[in-house]
Amino acid sequence: MILDALTLFANNLAYNGTSVAVDLETAKAGPGNPFTVFVTGSPDLTGVTGIVITDGATKAAADSLITHTAALAGKTLQFELPSDVGRYVKVALAGTPSKGTWSAGIVLPGIQTNV
Repeated sequence: MILDALTLFANNLAYNGTSVAVDLETAKAGPGNPFTVFVTGSPDLTGVTGIVITDGATKAAADSLITHTAALAGKTLQFELPSDVGRYVKVALAGTPSKGTWSAGIVLPGIQTNV
């Protein structure tokens, strides 16, 4: 998978780390193309019950956008962001993580298909 540093929320981040907000103005999908978010957990990621994706007009604003309940250990989850998503998007782990690492980012449609 080809990743762009400008569209990564987390790259092999420790279970207790905080992801960064991605500015969707830097990730130009083009008219009519949705943004696809991927979240990958290491096989030893424990205590995670799901993910929460938030968005807002500023980096500090955070409205819950998508909450997905799922085990993440050794898996990759994908979501399309809604068309009315705010400019800044952030991904967080839900639950009580206690071990492992995770990565998350945006993959543009038509460019990357092996997420």
